[in-house]
Amino acid sequence: LSPSDWGNLIFLMQFSPSVTELELSSAGPVPLEMRAQFVEALSESDTICQVTLEGGALLVNKLKGIDPVKSLDLSGTKLCSASAVVVAGLIGVNVSLTCCNVLGNQMDDAVVKAIVEAVQDKSISLCGIQPDQT
Repeated sequence: LSPSDWGNLIFLMQFSPSVTELELSSAGPVPLEMRAQFVEALSESDTICQVTLEGGALLVNKLKGIDPVKSLDLSGTKLCSASAVVVAGLIGVNVSLTCCNVLGNQMDDAVVKAIVEAVQDKSISLCGIQPDQT
């Protein structure tokens, strides 16, 4: 998708209650300048419960805590930068999560930092983050 297509998709996410799942694995990466808007639209959506970017499906309601779980296993789900940014943005508002496993994913240091910062003031244990990445 082009940046303007991503902008249109974000608008649709915000104003279309019929959107429940997004399959975007072949859409290309979310442009860097639009990632925050994309995560915000997911966070504010009452209807989108699943999104697939470059890896496996992300269960939005579990990440946000709407479907409360104490532990999320995202190990080996092919999280790359865009998916991990979504995870970081959504677990930051989750009040029930105590453990998140991101082992075996291909996240760069900037994305790892975003996840660590999202949980830093919470009691969430992270598995799969190396000490030199924090």
